[in-house]
Amino acid sequence: KVQYGGRVYHDGAIRDVTKLKEVDQRLMERNEELEKVNQELDSFVYRTSHDLRAPLASILGLINITRLASSETERTQYLDLMDQSILKLEGFIRDIIGYSRNSRMEVKYTPIDFEESIETIFQGLDYMQGREQLVQRIQVRKSCEFYSDQIRLDIIFNNMISNAIRYREKSRDQSFL
Repeated sequence: KVQYGGRVYHDGAIRDVTKLKEVDQRLMERNEELEKVNQELDSFVYRTSHDLRAPLASILGLINITRLASSETERTQYLDLMDQSILKLEGFIRDIIGYSRNSRMEVKYTPIDFEESIETIFQGLDYMQGREQLVQRIQVRKSCEFYSDQIRLDIIFNNMISNAIRYREKSRDQSFL
């Protein structure tokens, strides 16, 4: 503020800060999103490390008691248990890879051959304990061409079929899907 000849003059500049405010708001929203993603990542890492550590600890314990086993039958039993733990780890790692791929991939629509897709998944799960007790009865009624993302559909089918094997009624000689 300046006085000159009995008059008061004000000197200043006017600047539109609307864009700055919008950018600032977007930045704050992005930071909140990043914080949420980081929390989810921390939670995922914690759960994943726990899920990976459990089978490893089991294998280490089994190795120690296998060394103390007095008979070949006992050693074979412990080796079978180690094998189960390793397969559990392998399945878990495969699930993590599938989840990671799924979140980064673009959706690609292609014609789906359900019979071929399901058969391939069953073949990939042949090693799984209890697979021999699950009878597959797959019937596809094809009334029209079906388009979807093959990889994502395979992930869904793989989860469904492996869960059917894993959580089958174990008291029965055979279960079916």
